[in-house]
Amino acid sequence: MEKDSFSEVVLKKQYQKLALVLHSDKNKAPGMTSTRHSSGFTLFLQLSPLFLFLGLSLLSSLTYTEPVSNLQRSLKYPHQYLTRNLNVRFYLKDDIHTKLTNKEMLTIETSVEELYLNNLKESCLRERAYKENVMWLGRLYGNHKLAQKGRELETPSCDTLSRAYNKLASV
Repeated sequence: MEKDSFSEVVLKKQYQKLALVLHSDKNKAPGMTSTRHSSGFTLFLQLSPLFLFLGLSLLSSLTYTEPVSNLQRSLKYPHQYLTRNLNVRFYLKDDIHTKLTNKEMLTIETSVEELYLNNLKESCLRERAYKENVMWLGRLYGNHKLAQKGRELETPSCDTLSRAYNKLASV
């Protein structure tokens, strides 16, 4: 195209030709599909992760079962038992305590002891962290009484955890 023959009308025509090639929604020729107007299937594919997530959430809520045992007594868990290895007190539901076989009871006892030990570990970590924080604050501020108090703080959960591991080692 020459520079002399260039005008606004020519520019508009050239732009329209280019738009027909680049924008399929402006091209009315047969076989041209619109890129902006997606099909229902494409929309379904884009939303499928959301549908999958909602479906799995619904299924997981339907399959929830209440635990058979609990470490604390309540109206739902009135029957008290002790585990064989660590003598951990736990409670069973009213409708299940008579129906359990020895193998099922052993499985429940094992899970109760694991839960008990995990609770002790968490408590022990919190107690040790608190003890160290008190000692470091005493050192940081030059407060010898506070540092001494930190050193003297007891960690009963750690002591109980140590005794439990010793008892398990001897079984």
